[in-house]
Amino acid sequence: MLRQAYYYLGIKNNPWMSDDELRHLRLDRLTRLVRHAYETTAFYKGLYDKYQLAPEAIRSLDDLSHLPIIDKNIVNCAGQDIISDKYALASLVKDRTSGTTGVAVDLYRSKASADLTGAAKFRIDVMNGFRPWMKTANWFLRSIKDYKKFSHILGLNRQLMIAPDTPMEEQVALLQEQQPEAFYCYPSQLVRVARYILDNEIRGIRPKLVILHSENSQRREREIIEKCFGVRPINVYGAREFGTVAWAGGMAKCEGLHINADLLILEIVNPDTGEQVGEGESGHIVITDFTNLARPLIRYDTRDIGMATYQKCACGTCFPVIKEVLGRSGETIRLPSGEEHTIDFGIGRLIMPIDEIEQYQVIITARDSLIIRIKTTGGVRINEAELCELIRGHCGGIHSEIQYVDSSDEFVTAPSGKFLEFVREAGTEQSASSE
Repeated sequence: MLRQAYYYLGIKNNPWMSDDELRHLRLDRLTRLVRHAYETTAFYKGLYDKYQLAPEAIRSLDDLSHLPIIDKNIVNCAGQDIISDKYALASLVKDRTSGTTGVAVDLYRSKASADLTGAAKFRIDVMNGFRPWMKTANWFLRSIKDYKKFSHILGLNRQLMIAPDTPMEEQVALLQEQQPEAFYCYPSQLVRVARYILDNEIRGIRPKLVILHSENSQRREREIIEKCFGVRPINVYGAREFGTVAWAGGMAKCEGLHINADLLILEIVNPDTGEQVGEGESGHIVITDFTNLARPLIRYDTRDIGMATYQKCACGTCFPVIKEVLGRSGETIRLPSGEEHTIDFGIGRLIMPIDEIEQYQVIITARDSLIIRIKTTGGVRINEAELCELIRGHCGGIHSEIQYVDSSDEFVTAPSGKFLEFVREAGTEQSASSE
């Protein structure tokens, strides 16, 4: 906690640097990172020698585009060759991505990097109104009674831990009794709580801050949460490899998601060409991390899909923004023609404009067809034939059927409780290109 506080003091004012100060900071960190990776890891030395790239060639931020893009499969194949020889393996914090949609990755992070990413998360919280003495509610898969810290004695970092599988009436009773001022939760979990509160006309639960994380929240979910709790939720985009990457502010004048630009570089690139996309276009989110010198990640393709904007936010921060995170790059399915097709965020853009639909999940069947499971407002029926025809046109002739669910609890989730937009039936092959 003290180390995170130290790092926080060092970065808390960075969002209000001048544009020139931020540009010089990023270039300095980029050149140091590339040189460090080349000189201390066998992986990057071999990779850059293969492409005849010398660290000295990075003289501007634009030169980053000359470096090759890597991904999860490449990192896994590199093994310990991607870990800097300046760090002892035993000294690193080890973690692992969830792998809920495909390829899991072992993560190694220096303790300094872990503390710095924690400080970056805290910076976002504070910028949006959080204070250390606030009581927070966190939905995590752990016992409520087992979570205690010394800081609680000082009245700081007080957290109410709620297991998502706790009966809904008990969750709401805890919120009424404890009155936490800030909520941290998966969107899909909190929207279930919000619906229960609205359906039962429960009053008196009014947090000052709601932060949604770990899932790509849908507009309808955010609207339900805001209606229930009377506060505009903060939408945080992050990755296990990097911590918090970007966030959408709670103020009405904030547009898009602000990138933690002092700690990383985020590019949105065309996956076929590797080139940066234009204004309003979508592509793969590629990240270069300044914080973790122990296991450098330079131009790492997250396989998340983002929409680019090169406009500045009106809120006054120097940090650039991306317009939107659209979702994962998707799953592949075989078309009637025998070709493969990627089922991605585009299918959601056909489903969610239907006002009656609150939430959906796509099941990829062993028969190379789709089941679209939907929850609608009041259980109303939609024009199924029209939606299936839209999906058929979008997905190259794929057959789909609509199934209705009565409760969000009927959707499939990962062991962590995270909502899964795409689910494969047992017996289907998993896409090698997904996370």
